[in-house]
Amino acid sequence: MNTTENEKNMDQSEGSASPVEPILKKEVLLSPLTGEVKSLTEVPDPAFAEGAMGKGIAIVPTVGQVLSPVNGTVGTVLKSGHAVILMSENGGEILIHVGINTVQLKGQHFTPRVKAGDHVKQGDLLIDFDLEKIKEAGYNPITPIIISNTADYLDVIETTNSSVTAQDKLLTLVV
Repeated sequence: MNTTENEKNMDQSEGSASPVEPILKKEVLLSPLTGEVKSLTEVPDPAFAEGAMGKGIAIVPTVGQVLSPVNGTVGTVLKSGHAVILMSENGGEILIHVGINTVQLKGQHFTPRVKAGDHVKQGDLLIDFDLEKIKEAGYNPITPIIISNTADYLDVIETTNSSVTAQDKLLTLVV
């Protein structure tokens, strides 16, 4: 076989190759809030700080709105309106919990804009909250964003930014 025949055979085999699936897949979550980024270890609640509920990140909000970080479905909106659980189209289960012990406000200062079963797109408004009234009532507004099905992922990679604007890249889930 001469060189020209080898090249011809190589060209034919390359053209007939089937596409290869990537070994790693990822899902990017956008920030649901504008504010200062904190490690979960800085959340003054052991259930979040110790990772018992899953990996994630926290934000000290500067704007009183929670936006959807993913395209997906609303799983639960807590009756008190301070937290929402989303299921992304790609399988991520995301808990967004506004403030620490804010369940004790019994819904005061929180206005949910979605309900269980609603389909949402990245950027849709999920919850309005009165940040100043929550602080005046003595509650820490730090907001954990938790991947509750962390065990389904190889890794949950956090942003390295110290602050974010809503809809900035926040977390990457690696499958």
